[in-house]
Amino acid sequence: MFNRTHTNEVKAELALLPAKRFGGKTYDQIYGADRGNEIKEARSQTMKAFHSSNPGRLKGANNPKAKTYEVTSPTGEKYIVTGGLQEFSEQHGLTYCCMADTARGSQKQHKGWKVILARF
Repeated sequence: MFNRTHTNEVKAELALLPAKRFGGKTYDQIYGADRGNEIKEARSQTMKAFHSSNPGRLKGANNPKAKTYEVTSPTGEKYIVTGGLQEFSEQHGLTYCCMADTARGSQKQHKGWKVILARF
């Protein structure tokens, strides 16, 4: 059972599984090459429009849903960080997950740094 490979016949069957699962036909086979290409292009355009309008794809402060943090350094300096806690952590030699844990309240501080999720 172990350390055995499939026979060529079984490999051929496994290669055809997705086609069998979906009826074994592509858009081109069902609608013809021209109409199949139109359908694929329309689906592609729809997905591009969705992804370009989705605010979750915007990174950092450009995202309207970005969180704002108040970060206090060990020396007492205060920073306001909007949507870029990971980059901020990397710039200051901190671990992002520990900073996020500090913001959630799982830890009190990380290397002397304190993080609070700002509520404006």
